[in-house]
Amino acid sequence: MRRTRILLVDDNNGIRETLREIIEENPSWKICGEAAEGRSAVQLTRKLRPDLVVLDYHMPEMDGVEAARRILEIAPKIPIIFFTAEISRKVARHVLGLGVRGVVTKAGGGYLELLEWIEKLASTGRVVMPPRKEPVARKAAGVRSRTSRAN
Repeated sequence: MRRTRILLVDDNNGIRETLREIIEENPSWKICGEAAEGRSAVQLTRKLRPDLVVLDYHMPEMDGVEAARRILEIAPKIPIIFFTAEISRKVARHVLGLGVRGVVTKAGGGYLELLEWIEKLASTGRVVMPPRKEPVARKAAGVRSRTSRAN
């Protein structure tokens, strides 16, 4: 059985480590690469051709929006899921318009929600409805924590 190859992109090493541990608990999934900023994410996507990219928004060098745009230019069929601490409605709508498949916030049950998205995208390989009743994009775009700021 072929394993789904996932590229993790987050500037926080602890988050990448946690994601690697929980994602690789599923024997069908494999982390094929990691990056701490957008430029490296684009380069690794070109080199590794992952099946899926988990991408943070706030990163040095190149943010997640620009990285997503560039990744989708070179590999438009690779699904991207934004996994971020905070994101404005405007930015969430923008990245979904670019072709990002989902926006998941790290707060609360975000890690479990991310795993649900990976499962759906890995099994279908196409755009799917969010696994929860409340659309992830609306949740991410409409619910902001006290520390969120408009972008």
